[in-house]
Amino acid sequence: MTYLSSLLLEIPGVDHGFETSGNLTLPEGTLYCAQVHGTHIVDADGKGRDERPVADALFSRGVQGAIAVITADCLPVLVASVDQPLVAAIHAGWQGLKAGILGHSIGRLEKEGASLAGLRIAIGPSIGPCCYEVSRKFVEGIEHVDSHLWQNDSAPWTPYRVPPASVPWVEPEITHNEAWFDLRKYALRHLVASGVSIEQIQVLEHCTYCHSADLGSYRRRSHQVEPKSFQYSWITFSESGSLNGDFSRSQ
Repeated sequence: MTYLSSLLLEIPGVDHGFETSGNLTLPEGTLYCAQVHGTHIVDADGKGRDERPVADALFSRGVQGAIAVITADCLPVLVASVDQPLVAAIHAGWQGLKAGILGHSIGRLEKEGASLAGLRIAIGPSIGPCCYEVSRKFVEGIEHVDSHLWQNDSAPWTPYRVPPASVPWVEPEITHNEAWFDLRKYALRHLVASGVSIEQIQVLEHCTYCHSADLGSYRRRSHQVEPKSFQYSWITFSESGSLNGDFSRSQ
């Protein structure tokens, strides 16, 4: 199955997909990076298709095709500009978010000519607050670095489990029940701090742990025996497309 963002589908010339593990319909020659949970974003158009640059984000003007990130609970973040032929694919787990991967990436896209107001951002399937159990020590580490981001708003965790967005395929294994972390909300706090408005962001609320066996989950694999699987999230800008023309996609 391929999940799509209606926000990105509205942009002429942009094509994308959040692919489940059993449905790899990636464009030929898609470029990935060697992800290290850091903050580096790389210009994909200057790389060969067989390269694997060490980074957690790629951006492109569509010169050499699609770019992608690989996830199995972390956030796959796809970005497109409505006023520049510019797209980005970002891998954002808690370590990368804490280090500032989203702020670094948004800042780089601005340097490349994209306006903040012109960015459209889609967050794909990831582990949800329904299944992301963490320790109080984990929460304190996040709070020590980033509590200023939610000084006047709710923190990205609760002391109780949040109900799943849909009927769960499998229930999570609970260990301590000290805190439940919302990785998506944590990302939203960083994006807003970077100058992006909530209206520019779409979150696909499919939990990789409990929503479907078709979604690979690192945490679920640590709780039960199953084959290793991942999500492949890709985006491209077609030079044949036009930011001012019509754009449609059959599904």
